Amino acid sequence: MASTHAGLKMSTQLRVPADFASIQAAVSAAQSGDTVKVAPGTYRERLNITTSGISLEAEGGAVVTIDDGLFTAADEVPGGGYLPGWILGYRVDAVGPPDQYTDHVTIKGFTFQGSGRTVGLVGLHAARDCRITGNTFTGTTSAINIHSNIARIEIDHNNMTGTANIRDATVEVSGVTTVFEGLSTDPALRRANLDISIHHNRISGFTRGLYLEGFEGGSIDHNDFDANIMGMQVRGGIRLTIENNDASDSGPDLLTTAGKTAVRAAGFALQNVTHTTVSKNHAERNGRGLMIRADSKDYQDRGYPPTSDVLVEKNHFTCSTAPDGDMVPAAPPPGVVYSDNHTGCDGN
Repeated sequence: MASTHAGLKMSTQLRVPADFASIQAAVSAAQSGDTVKVAPGTYRERLNITTSGISLEAEGGAVVTIDDGLFTAADEVPGGGYLPGWILGYRVDAVGPPDQYTDHVTIKGFTFQGSGRTVGLVGLHAARDCRITGNTFTGTTSAINIHSNIARIEIDHNNMTGTANIRDATVEVSGVTTVFEGLSTDPALRRANLDISIHHNRISGFTRGLYLEGFEGGSIDHNDFDANIMGMQVRGGIRLTIENNDASDSGPDLLTTAGKTAVRAAGFALQNVTHTTVSKNHAERNGRGLMIRADSKDYQDRGYPPTSDVLVEKNHFTCSTAPDGDMVPAAPPPGVVYSDNHTGCDGN
């Protein structure tokens, strides 16, 4: 039990399985300031974290397995699949008042294994000032799923290895790592994502290593996007800094069974972004180094910005394999400035 002094609660360590048989039982008993310590072992359980101010820490790399047997029909989401295995914040179908949040939670040091149709091993919705750090995600088509209504989230020093695929032989593609999915049908629950920090992660083997949609403010830096179909893609971004990332060995283009292009291979792809800087990144041996896609009217109708005030400077986009080149389009489109970038394949 937690101890108190002068009316103030002191922090407590809740140990699994020494004190609690399951991680969820410990989380349900935790209070703000507590740390849930999970001993080495394999844990097959879902989790819903709604208590603010707690930390979940694995001791010696506890393994959490998320498979289809943990879900029921009530957990299915539109478009196929199930809700995330661990939810930090609130289920989008049971969130209650839209201004109810989970704050200041840390998830650290776990190994998450996926073997089913979950849209994310860890998911976030209505969460603020939280951190996901030092975890390993394996055997999954989606490691971290960001739904919406999050602010000041830090995702750092994680290792994510995916199993890129086309979900059901159509242009619907799974395999993304961090994504705004739009799972909720209630627009009141679908608020902007603000100020996300994604840095020092290694992300490989996904359809899109990193996919962000509907984000305002934040930094994507010092990540290694290795051997994904597309290293990273941003659709609908405002005030983003994308710098010092490496996205190499993407591709080839991912096709449907009908032979149509589902995902174009690229290190970096941007669409409907504004007030954004892409600087000092490296992309080598990709289908395309940088791809700036034409604005989508559908996205603008949903409130996403037209592309403007984008600076692409001091990047190395080299040795692309697709005939359309290292930077697509080669001449900057309206609202985009290219400055001091290195292209071609001269051994540098």
